Amino acid sequence: MKKKVLLGLFLLIFCTIQAQKSEESEYDRNRISLHEQFSLQESELRNIRKELYKEYSRWSVGIDAGIPFLFGDIYSLSEDKNYLGGQFGLNVGYQLSPLIGLKLSAHYGFSKLASTHYAKDYILGQDGFTYYKPNIIENGVSYIDIYSKVGYFGAGFHLSLNMNNLLFENRGKRVLTVLLEPAAYLQKFNPRVYTKSGNRVAKDALDNRFGFGAGGDLVFRFRTGKVLDLQLSTGVIWLNNNNFEGIRTEALGRDSYIWNSSISFVFKMNGKKKVDNLIYAPSVRYLCCKDDNRNPEYEDQLMRLNAQIDSLKNLPEKVPAVIYKEPENNGIKISDTLLLPSIHFRFDLSVVDTDIYEKELRQIVSVLRQNPDAQVIVEGYTDHHGSDAYNRKLSEKRADAVVKYLVSQGFSAERFTPVGKGKDTKTTGKDQWTILARRADLIMHKTSK
Repeated sequence: MKKKVLLGLFLLIFCTIQAQKSEESEYDRNRISLHEQFSLQESELRNIRKELYKEYSRWSVGIDAGIPFLFGDIYSLSEDKNYLGGQFGLNVGYQLSPLIGLKLSAHYGFSKLASTHYAKDYILGQDGFTYYKPNIIENGVSYIDIYSKVGYFGAGFHLSLNMNNLLFENRGKRVLTVLLEPAAYLQKFNPRVYTKSGNRVAKDALDNRFGFGAGGDLVFRFRTGKVLDLQLSTGVIWLNNNNFEGIRTEALGRDSYIWNSSISFVFKMNGKKKVDNLIYAPSVRYLCCKDDNRNPEYEDQLMRLNAQIDSLKNLPEKVPAVIYKEPENNGIKISDTLLLPSIHFRFDLSVVDTDIYEKELRQIVSVLRQNPDAQVIVEGYTDHHGSDAYNRKLSEKRADAVVKYLVSQGFSAERFTPVGKGKDTKTTGKDQWTILARRADLIMHKTSK
């Protein structure tokens, strides 16, 4: 009996171990499969992201003007008066991605500083050092009777972090962008200390060495147009030069810093073929998925982008010169209708890319010259981003752009009828959100006599 029980227990343990191994093996296979699927999804997203970013510019140039307040042994916000200075700068920015950018800046500033309430009894000697009562120094001047004029220039290297994109999804229509910009600076100061009667103090005690600074700005950037943005910023620079105002003290642990608030005009190097600066590029996940499908339960499945990559490179390599189409009634009695090659457009643009579509445009021109009496209806379409009203106007611009090009090739404008159709209804699924929907169709027809 005991042998049977032991044998039964042994068989039960053996079967359990084998079942566990089978489950682990199945789990490993599923895990590998999921890993492969995830890698495939990420690869597709990277490809789409790469092509999308080509439609946006990366460079920008900014000019700024601001009001600095300097704080050291004496302050711009002093005991008897608040001094307003000025700071002017130029910067060049490069956007690595919609989230991260880099910037180089150069600036020149000036301000006055005077004593604070707690330091008005300090004494400044002609050697530039500060002395404290009850010490008496010959030819010394009380802080309350002096002020310092400081001019400075510097250069900075900034890391620009798009906080909107870090915290929220970008759908491409954002007007206000909040940036956090930590930075490092190289600076040089030129201080002059005077008595309030106008006499120089500590003339030979100037500190003109280069110094380093570290700090950052909080930036509010307003998207005012395709070429120009308006920017408001405020920030602090900590200085390692505690003698920048021309005064020396024994308080080595004291911090010196500049607080500056400024307004900037940012010129985006977009050109005619770019949508906008890359900082405004929409999220790839948003472009690939409709709002009503954005259920977290199906997010991974939706990321498997089987549609063509949103890029000009993935359009059909061979486009037939002429494709027959069923006649349509457009208010004209039609005897023969032909569909010419379509012209596609980059996101949110209505510019005919004559370089990429050189072959198709040459085919269209050739067919039209072979049929001098034919009329052409040019139908403009957009993808499904944005409102119906906006896309209707954009589709009209695309149709007009194609007509304008053909007229420049010597054809009469009377041969063409541009029509804006708005959002494309001929494509389906994910294609409605890609360049396949952003196009102009050319329908050539001959009227019956």
